[in-house]
Amino acid sequence: MGYIQSGKSKVEIVNVSETVTSAANVSQYPVESGAPITDNMMYTGGPVTISGWILAKNGNAAEQAYNTLVAWQKDVRWIVYRGRSYFKNAVIQDISKGYDTVENGFTITITLQPIRVAKTIWEKIPQPPVAKQPSKPSNAVYVTVQPGNTYWGWWQQYGTSIQQLRDWNKWPDRFIPIGARARVK
Repeated sequence: MGYIQSGKSKVEIVNVSETVTSAANVSQYPVESGAPITDNMMYTGGPVTISGWILAKNGNAAEQAYNTLVAWQKDVRWIVYRGRSYFKNAVIQDISKGYDTVENGFTITITLQPIRVAKTIWEKIPQPPVAKQPSKPSNAVYVTVQPGNTYWGWWQQYGTSIQQLRDWNKWPDRFIPIGARARVK
């Protein structure tokens, strides 16, 4: 008895046989003498073939279990298989069913492909800490504009050039708005 699970739902299978294969891709090109052979071969895993029965209370329940497996295959859902073997992070590669004399189920053959999940595909380089430069408190002086204030008057009072006052405040000389904040130093 085994089952295939995706999320919280699972389908039970009366497994008759499980065939686990192991495969690797081997280079078809010449290899340099003395070079590590591991550079020319890559383990790929292999499919797992499960043969058995899906049995249920009646034929409709067995068909529903089969349709669940087909939906998982079409949606490419991650599955876990627990039986004589245990496989986590696999997908359903192939499903076939055959009707026999059993009324409440049918034979089934499922091929699962285990997927190797990489931990990370890239490594994030930590950024060196940047020392914050101490910010000087601003020595700017602001005043609220009163009727009769002019750039010339502020130049006399605070010693800031008239051109600098124009650059900071952006108002024409004859139209300084009353009640606004003006920078004077």
